[in-house]
Amino acid sequence: MTGKPFTNVFSVSDGPVNNSTGVPYFFFTTLDVTVQDLMVNPNATLSMSEVQSGYCASKNWDPQDPRCAKIVLSGKVVTVPEGETDFARESMFSRHPVMREWQFSHKFHFAKMEVEDVLMLDFFGGTKIVSAEDYFKANP
Repeated sequence: MTGKPFTNVFSVSDGPVNNSTGVPYFFFTTLDVTVQDLMVNPNATLSMSEVQSGYCASKNWDPQDPRCAKIVLSGKVVTVPEGETDFARESMFSRHPVMREWQFSHKFHFAKMEVEDVLMLDFFGGTKIVSAEDYFKANP
């Protein structure tokens, strides 16, 4: 699929429970084709929807309904620096406990997105551009 758009599904965490930072952390294996692509070109876009929380279903909203909020983060995916590894580990394993079992196989490592651009859709009328500065000021 060289030269064609590509997408994949990954577990993500922006910090341990009750300590959200807004920084998306990942637990990647270099055996994954997406990770191999990111090693060549670290630019990526991450889309998340409020549908994952169950809120939209409770309102009987389809995932495509604009009231079912969506956020699109764009930036560079980089390996987590050594001084941040413990935080990344706690962030991922506290929200995805089964990943603890993966850490000693298949060349897994922690990565994060350095968020540069943010788009948000939370109501009718189209997406809104949110500055990275305002995004990181938000209180979850």
